[in-house]
Amino acid sequence: GSTWSCGQRVCEHMSTRLNEYKSSMRVLDLGAGTGVAGLYVAKAFPAAHVILTDLPDHIDLIQTNVDANKLRNVQVIPLDWTESNQNPLLLGEEFDLILATDCAYARKLHAPLLATIALACRTYDKTRCFLGVTKSDTGPEFLNEISKLGLEFSMLENDEYFALICLRQRAPFFHRSVGQQCTIIPCL
Repeated sequence: GSTWSCGQRVCEHMSTRLNEYKSSMRVLDLGAGTGVAGLYVAKAFPAAHVILTDLPDHIDLIQTNVDANKLRNVQVIPLDWTESNQNPLLLGEEFDLILATDCAYARKLHAPLLATIALACRTYDKTRCFLGVTKSDTGPEFLNEISKLGLEFSMLENDEYFALICLRQRAPFFHRSVGQQCTIIPCL
């Protein structure tokens, strides 16, 4: 496998802000590919719990990369976004950070990817999602799809080729486990 540019750009962005993350965060990497973004977080934050996901045919490659890096804080799990609304991982977990890089390369993936992100963000008011995309794969309609799912977004980086988008639940957020309205933290 090879690493595409958005994963590298997300790592670069995070490397300039390491002190802004809690060391014991729970991280979900969607469509991890080679695992570069999630592996970076796992190495930078040894107390973090990182879950790398992708389609079943990518799992062996990701696990090989986890093993090569001797990481004990990483779990590798198959996840198909078209079936994610039934996935127990997404239905019960609370994540501090969700990563998705180079995952919007095909228009048919936009809706299932964004629905999976919305599902993973829905139970925890502090969840941030970093979505790294190339502009050749996305456009204004992609941002409209984000809004339709009840997610807010801000552009953290934006050039002629790349966009780093931070997604979060639209305020006010109702936390189901505590039964009260919560405040959304801003993207960094």
